[in-house]
Amino acid sequence: FLAYVLPEDRPRLGPYFADIALRRPGQLRARAMRPDGDVRELDVSHTLIEARGRPVVAVIFRDITETNRLRRAATALAQVATNMAVTQPIERMLEAVARSVVEATDAVAGGVFLLEGQRSLRTAGIWGLPAGYIDAMDAAAQAGATRPALVAITKQADVIEEDLPDRMLSDPAFAPAYSVLRDVPWKLVVTIPMIHGGRPLGALSAYFRPGQRPSEPAMTFLHAIAGFAASSAEIFRLVSASQHQVALEERQRLARELHDSVSQALYGIALGARSARNRLARDPQRAVEPLDYILGLAEAALADMRSLILELQPESLEREGLVGALAKRAEAIKGRYDIDVRTDLPDEPPIPVGTKQDIYRIAQEALHNLVKHSRAKHASLRLRVDKDALTMEVADDGAGFDPSRSYPGHFGLPSMRERAESGGGELQIESRPGEGTTVRVRVPIPALVAAPSAVSRRA
Repeated sequence: FLAYVLPEDRPRLGPYFADIALRRPGQLRARAMRPDGDVRELDVSHTLIEARGRPVVAVIFRDITETNRLRRAATALAQVATNMAVTQPIERMLEAVARSVVEATDAVAGGVFLLEGQRSLRTAGIWGLPAGYIDAMDAAAQAGATRPALVAITKQADVIEEDLPDRMLSDPAFAPAYSVLRDVPWKLVVTIPMIHGGRPLGALSAYFRPGQRPSEPAMTFLHAIAGFAASSAEIFRLVSASQHQVALEERQRLARELHDSVSQALYGIALGARSARNRLARDPQRAVEPLDYILGLAEAALADMRSLILELQPESLEREGLVGALAKRAEAIKGRYDIDVRTDLPDEPPIPVGTKQDIYRIAQEALHNLVKHSRAKHASLRLRVDKDALTMEVADDGAGFDPSRSYPGHFGLPSMRERAESGGGELQIESRPGEGTTVRVRVPIPALVAAPSAVSRRA
């Protein structure tokens, strides 16, 4: 037994044998290498018995290799799961995957590589690789070297290469990496392709010391974690694509807003200024009317611009407050579209900024629909804070509509409902053709939020 214990574990033997000599109970955890090179983890304990009147030590060896591997695998998977958040960069999650390879198997290092284009790899997560290794391998790839990860991706099959550093050192294409390859602590590299829906997305590599090979449970774990990494990479890609699409749609909407409000106001200002200039030359008294018209358009355009700036810079909502933003939006509609918008707004409610943003966006969409579809002459915007909920209401005396019908191409109503429900609230729409529309959203707020001030702002 002593000859098979790994050198780094042998210092533990002295105290254990001392316990035996003193006839004390004891326990030892050590690793031993079998003649075939397989390393096993052992739990060693002993008990004192008497045989033929003489004390005898019975030593019990228990192989705990697979038990410990399962425990490490479970711990590693739990660690990966804690990093699975689409709000975080994918590199953080894939670094956790690379770390799990080391912690759940006998590998000394792990790496996750994502495919970009047809034959380009991006290192997305590493653990245990020496400093400068990735840069050196990237330089070798640019010089024409073919990396094992790319081979696995191309074949869509596992690639197990023994004596990989020696092979690379004999290949001139890997010359940029010679300096780091001479000192790496591994010989065998296992690379698993990351495939999702039949499409290769990248590869996962595990690096093993000389004389070590991955066990069957280790290979099972590597395949499972490679599949998990592939699915995660696809999720991150879809989320990124959807965010880009949302951003594109938002930019297009803002462009329409600029065209419908500010640019038309500026065009009207230009016409009014030309008319005022002509009248000033002939009859200065008659220039008052177009100048007043210009002033009104300028004030409306300024209100619209402030509202759009608020959309482009959500952090300004925290600075100006929800009440101030709603008041400005109402003033912009009143000035630009000649709709009598009455506001009933309390003091600024002490609620999270995220809730304020959702409420503002819902109000903004409701007011946009009012302007675009209702043909209303009068409207109201109300905000009320009770002890357990915030209620925002937009009502008008316009044409109304049937809320039970679907309106293809109009995404305002679903987006308002999604915003309300994301904060645990609910959206109510009351409308009938010819009887106006009321949009009401109620969002619960923490009990710690104080009741609103009795002083309200009314316009």
